[in-house]
Amino acid sequence: PVADENLVHNLEHGYVVIWYNCSGLESSACDDLQQRIQGVMDRAGSAGVLGGSSKLIAVTRPTLDVQVAATSWGRMLKQPALDERELLAFIKDFRNKAPEGTAS
Repeated sequence: PVADENLVHNLEHGYVVIWYNCSGLESSACDDLQQRIQGVMDRAGSAGVLGGSSKLIAVTRPTLDVQVAATSWGRMLKQPALDERELLAFIKDFRNKAPEGTAS
């Protein structure tokens, strides 16, 4: 697991953190959710910074009050169920929008 302090530091550098909650899901449904999130991350591609980083991190958070959430610096998206298009739009709109957004 990634420490919350490190995630906040990544947000400062323009990352988008995707949080997901598999509580109450069967193992196969959780695997499907993880694969769908990875698919969104793959479609989002590189953040356009030196080194080709995607600036995307997905972490499990069993205490999350929705199935999926995404955060960027000063922004949050909450989804009761994964909406891949909305999540991809959030990434495109808010990745690299942070105090040190162009840092890798």
